[in-house]
Amino acid sequence: GSSEGNRKQHLISWEKVCAPKRDGGLGIRSAREMHVALLGKLGWRLLTTQDALWTMILRKKYRVGELYDSQWMIVKGNWSPTWRSLVLGIREVVVPGTGWILGDGRRVRFWKDKWLLDQPLQELSTADIPVELLEVTTRDLWQQGTGWRIREMEPYLTAQNLLKLASMVIDEVTGAKDRMTWSGSKDGRFSVKSAYAFLTRNTAPRHNMEALYNRVWRVLVPERT
Repeated sequence: GSSEGNRKQHLISWEKVCAPKRDGGLGIRSAREMHVALLGKLGWRLLTTQDALWTMILRKKYRVGELYDSQWMIVKGNWSPTWRSLVLGIREVVVPGTGWILGDGRRVRFWKDKWLLDQPLQELSTADIPVELLEVTTRDLWQQGTGWRIREMEPYLTAQNLLKLASMVIDEVTGAKDRMTWSGSKDGRFSVKSAYAFLTRNTAPRHNMEALYNRVWRVLVPERT
């Protein structure tokens, strides 16, 4: 440590330096997480843009499937470095951060995908869900003309979530398809900024010190003493 006449620098970890200012850091962005966020942006465009030539070529060449089918994301020896990086962004950003807007219900998995709430219903279940039910789509639990098959899901959902479910309907009129939405932003639009925030989020329980740190950054003091 420092002593009179011998001042030393007090070092802190790079992780703390890269923390947001509201969490006591300097707000410097981590190069690694920023790189993955940018790759996630490309991965998001690949999966949501159907009519672009480059996405059609890559989807065909690498046999891109659904997000929940991880087989096409398993690294293979003949992959190019570019495609390896793109899949890294999809695995680390797109897959955990994707939500769904319900359409015809054929792509959305009822229990495993985020579509009704901010969490998959499997994580909020009140009892263990049988394995054979985990992969069913929302369409599988919808009866045309009458609505949701409540009796099949009632043992596993709270009354509050059943009420929330009752407010949702599957599109049987216009033929609208299920659509991916980005859960890292309020408007559902993917951005590099929101992807970086998603990657660096701190979910550990802690005191909210944002107001204090905001005041510290507004204090008028000399830059160095």
